[in-house]
Amino acid sequence: MRNPLIVALCFLTINSTAQPKTHGSFTIAAICIDGILIESDTRSECSVGRDTVGYYDTVQKVFVVNNFGVANSGLASVGSDFFYHYLKEFMETNPTCKAVDFLNNFLVFIKGRYPVYFDDFLNNPVIVAGYDKGTPYILETKHGKFNTVKGAGYKESDSLINFSNDFFSTRTCKDAAEIIETGLKDFVSKFHLEHSIGGPLMALMITKDNKPAWIKNAPINSPRETTRDFMEDYKAGKLNFHFFSRESKLEFENKVK
Repeated sequence: MRNPLIVALCFLTINSTAQPKTHGSFTIAAICIDGILIESDTRSECSVGRDTVGYYDTVQKVFVVNNFGVANSGLASVGSDFFYHYLKEFMETNPTCKAVDFLNNFLVFIKGRYPVYFDDFLNNPVIVAGYDKGTPYILETKHGKFNTVKGAGYKESDSLINFSNDFFSTRTCKDAAEIIETGLKDFVSKFHLEHSIGGPLMALMITKDNKPAWIKNAPINSPRETTRDFMEDYKAGKLNFHFFSRESKLEFENKVK
């Protein structure tokens, strides 16, 4: 995949020279006839040092914030906490935040409470989707640059599948979700990217009356908040982890135990 997104997983219990990293991610938001669709894959590759040891499912990348959706296709964690931990803290201190204000307010929150991580979050790819005064918005930040789509259009974390700007405007969110899934599977198969993109696709719809509703593979468990949660899930066999070789598994377990 072009320009893979590198995601640092910094564990409390491991040496800093052996921090696992995950990369490979896809998120998309599209303005449809009956609402806004936000969809993502749920797979991440895992590397230790310079070696990619395998990949795992299922990684939640789409989250509900108030009455809108946030899709994170970048950092899985910063320091010893996952993206959702910071998002949850932000939600607790900004309970009335609107979709159009989220990116700015979230970065202000990070700069004030976690200034050492500000640059990481500033460059982290995030897509936000919701309504403001009846108008559908998609806001995107990538590498410190902000882009906005309103009324019609879509944004994706990486240019894997291409549509015209008004392609989704005559389609329902459910139909769009199936079209995107088919297109993504075809792309992954054509370029043999199963190791970095896959797992069950999650799809969230924001209705025109500002109500989030999961339409595909709603999350069953709460998102991981800490890297300790990650290790506990791995040890419990909950990550659906696929190592590329027996040696890769041994390398991973020796360095993160």
